Amino acid sequence: MFRKVFLFHIIFFFLLGTLLFLSSSLTFRSTIVHICYALLFFSFFLAAWTLLVISKQRILQYILVYCYYNYLFLLYVLFEIGKENLGVPMTLKMIYPYFENFSLLTKLISYQNLIILLIAYILILGVIFYVWNKVYKSVSNDLLTNIKLFRYKRVLIALSIISIIFLIFKKTYFINKFNDHKINEPYLSLIYFDEAFKRQKEKGIENSIEFDNYFSSEGNKKNVILIICDALRPDFFQSQEKLTPFIDSLITSESFISHKNMYSTSAFSFNGISNILSSSRKLYQNNFFIHDLLKKKGYDINFILSGDMTNFWDLKGHIKTKSVDFYSDGYENFKFGRSDNLNDDKKNILSLLDKISPFNETPTFFYFHMMSVHQISVTYKKYKRFDTGNINLGSSKYDSESLTNDYKNRMIQLDDYIRKLYNILKTKGYLEDYVFVITSDHGQSLGENQVYFHSKDVNYESIKIPFIINTDDLFDSNAVASQLDIAPTILKALDLKIPKTWRGSIISDTIPKTIFQNQGDKYSMIWKNKNSTYQLYFNKVSNKFNLFDISLESANRHNDISSLLKKYKLDSLKNILATNFKLKL
Repeated sequence: MFRKVFLFHIIFFFLLGTLLFLSSSLTFRSTIVHICYALLFFSFFLAAWTLLVISKQRILQYILVYCYYNYLFLLYVLFEIGKENLGVPMTLKMIYPYFENFSLLTKLISYQNLIILLIAYILILGVIFYVWNKVYKSVSNDLLTNIKLFRYKRVLIALSIISIIFLIFKKTYFINKFNDHKINEPYLSLIYFDEAFKRQKEKGIENSIEFDNYFSSEGNKKNVILIICDALRPDFFQSQEKLTPFIDSLITSESFISHKNMYSTSAFSFNGISNILSSSRKLYQNNFFIHDLLKKKGYDINFILSGDMTNFWDLKGHIKTKSVDFYSDGYENFKFGRSDNLNDDKKNILSLLDKISPFNETPTFFYFHMMSVHQISVTYKKYKRFDTGNINLGSSKYDSESLTNDYKNRMIQLDDYIRKLYNILKTKGYLEDYVFVITSDHGQSLGENQVYFHSKDVNYESIKIPFIINTDDLFDSNAVASQLDIAPTILKALDLKIPKTWRGSIISDTIPKTIFQNQGDKYSMIWKNKNSTYQLYFNKVSNKFNLFDISLESANRHNDISSLLKKYKLDSLKNILATNFKLKL
């Protein structure tokens, strides 16, 4: 009887987890890996449970069952929230600030998925108790079954030991081969994401050498203000609704240039922020960041960030080097308030900026990270000009018009906050001689081609970003450029030499360039030919290529024009993309 119940539990759990996992459109390989991890975790639970049943520790049995099914429920809830809003599962460190206000998290998951999870929660509990009663009766009434249980116990303990070894000894070759599953597999990402993310990064010794040997003239010592606005799209500037009057005034002024053809390297904040600061696609353990370079030239370095960068896969640990003199992010404010402070630009940036000392003649670098247009940020009522209806961020279906109106309201707030930030810095004397930059870590999809938000795709809307800079150096604002070119262009404005290990270049249309993007199983490359800009898009899951003319208006931008190109030319483009990402076509 025990074997039947044991097999039934495994099959039930296998089907339940697989059904939920497949709903997230993951690959067959990832689904198989998920099933294996589910069985490993279940065997560990059942081994511990069997020992408690045999020893008749009823209270401990209740505690174990309670912890186990709560862990399962939390695991899948966070998996759904993370994949929908961030592109990857959430970790335990990321949900810590929400413990006091867990309702904020539940708003990020659809009611449909939440109901499924609740049903699963109840069913799993029921099955566990059913198996428990069967096993308990067998132990109590049947000596022969007791002997069989001890036999099963040894097998289960062996399986559990194997799974523990598998999880603990993470430095073996076998485990390193599965680092990608630590990031995408919910059983492991909940606990090990930070460790796996770090282990994927190369040491970058050449960056350390270049930093030690870097030498340049003193430059012009201008203050640098870098504003990275999370999920900011440039096509809402200079709109008929006049959403961004202050930013529009910068764009039309003679001292600023607004670049028209700038793209992110992915649709993921960690990559976007690191790529901007380091001019490198790779996430090295030792990236040579622009703030490291400027610190070497005598700058004070200030990071004033909105959003939880501390727990956001340890982004703080990645970018906050010894060069940073002052650091604050949303998590710092959370310590003294509520979890909804995490993504509040007013509290995390403007309030703190009021306390910054006036300019003291020491050149200063500011990095501001603003969350106002991100879908999970705090938006104040005074900026809500457009009707948004009732938006459920975790829904599987969205009203594009409502999302667009919500985004417009957020743009109004962002513009006003940047205006206030600019005026505060001006009052404190930082804008006498300065470089002022507005850009983004990635774009934001609002329903174009049924894609919503970011971190899922490299479609045009997810990777098109602004780049606004005040500079005396003229450059072609229509030249194709990526985030890797932002730091070199800033150094050009400061009359400083570009490090040899940086992969970006000063924006120029004299040298044709092809730029590349990647997000999960989606790949892209963008280039300019005469007056048109093209994007070759590849979906690895469907093994399908698309070619777009992204210089067209939005109504025609997503029309596939592959058939207009001769086969050998299209094959040549595919090979360039495949070679860059080391893909096997």
